[in-house]
Amino acid sequence: MHTTRLLLTGAATAALLLGPTTQAVSQEEATAQGPSPYFFGEFEGSLHHDMENPLGCEIGFTSDTTMTGESTLLGATTVHMVTCYVPTNTLSNVHDSVVTLTGEDGDTLTVSGGWGDSIPDWVADPDGVWTTVFTASVTDGTGAFEGATGEIHGVNYVENVHVEGEAPGDAHGSMIIEGIIEY
Repeated sequence: MHTTRLLLTGAATAALLLGPTTQAVSQEEATAQGPSPYFFGEFEGSLHHDMENPLGCEIGFTSDTTMTGESTLLGATTVHMVTCYVPTNTLSNVHDSVVTLTGEDGDTLTVSGGWGDSIPDWVADPDGVWTTVFTASVTDGTGAFEGATGEIHGVNYVENVHVEGEAPGDAHGSMIIEGIIEY
C-alpha cells in the first residue's frame, strides 16, 4: 500500500482556496521514500439539477455534476458527483456527496460522505459565480486503486444561471481537487 502526504501550508493553502494557481509539493518532497502518488486534478463541465432527486435532498433536487480533465493518478479523468445542497446562507450547506473519479484506463476512485460550504447561497447577478469548498473521504476504488482510502479537498466554481426561488437550470463549472490517497 502506498501512502502519500500532501503538505499544504501557508501560500499553498491559500492558493487551493483561491483558485487554480495551486502549487503542490513534488512527488519526491511528499515523502522521504521517493516518488509518491499524491492526488491533484483540474476539471471542467456541467452541473445539472436532477428534479427526480435520487438522493432525497430536502430542497427537492439533487445536484448532478459531470466534469472532465486531468489528474495526477488517473490521467484523463471523468468526475461524476451527486450531492445535496441546502440554501441556508450558513456553512455546511452541501452534504451527502457521492463522487466517482474514472481514469482513462477505467480505474476508479470512489469518494463519499462529503460536506462543503457553498458561499454565497445566492448570487443575484445572472453572470455571477458561487464557490463551494468541500472535503470528502476516499472510500474505495477499482483496478490499481482497489481498497483506496484517504481524504480530498476541493474547490468548485459554478456560474449562476437561475432565478432565486425557482428550480435552477444547468450550469457550467470548474473544479480543483487535491488530497491524500492510500492504496
